[in-house]
Amino acid sequence: MRVAKIIVSSLLAATCVCATSAQERRSFEQEVAVGVSGGVNMSQVRFLHNNTSYTSMIGDQSLFNQRGMTAGVNALYIAQNHFGVFLECNLTQKGWCEQFRARNGQTERLVGADEVDFNGVDLDRELTYIDIPLLAHIYFGRKARAYVNFGPQVSFLIKEKDETVVTELQRQTLTLRDPRVNPDIETSKYDLSLCAAVGFDLHLEKVHPMLEIRWNYGTHDLYECGKMELFQRASTQNLALVLKFMLPVSHFYSN
Repeated sequence: MRVAKIIVSSLLAATCVCATSAQERRSFEQEVAVGVSGGVNMSQVRFLHNNTSYTSMIGDQSLFNQRGMTAGVNALYIAQNHFGVFLECNLTQKGWCEQFRARNGQTERLVGADEVDFNGVDLDRELTYIDIPLLAHIYFGRKARAYVNFGPQVSFLIKEKDETVVTELQRQTLTLRDPRVNPDIETSKYDLSLCAAVGFDLHLEKVHPMLEIRWNYGTHDLYECGKMELFQRASTQNLALVLKFMLPVSHFYSN
């Protein structure tokens, strides 16, 4: 009889705990918000050459010498406490600017095939993409929230702008060796990349301003790459500072 009372008491206690837990889950207010974003994007393309003798023909490239804009629309769904999902569609300017300069002042000449001096050549390409990231959103805090976003992103190249500075002789010579001089990227019109961001969200009643720093690393090469090609890798990388304004459109409690 005593054992039966203990079992019944345990079952009643477990039922109370489950009911309390279920009530806590039901009391969590889920959120849906939509908004717009805009910011500045700084990008480069990582060219990894197969032939080490080609080193003298590698230009100096900085993440900050190719700047563009990024703008888009966003949707955020807060599904659980501290967790949500971000879906975005952005128009982003990427690309690279590669400068060939003598590293020893005026004493060194960057001589390629046919004794053509490439000192002063700028390979400048602006690439405009439609970016569609799907990101996990993890936040901490209530009204003032710090957050991290991470996940995959698919991108589609919609426009190219070539501002390369070369003479006609340099272009003819480089074209035989280097696909970057060609005005059109024929091998890759899309990219699959990894995206990560850290930011701050001021959770106001009618609008949620968000400021974040985002890093994006492309996994798909712009040009044909391999052991028999000029490059081992030719992938995009970019860093963006983005300001978002999210408008809450729905609040509801989970079941």
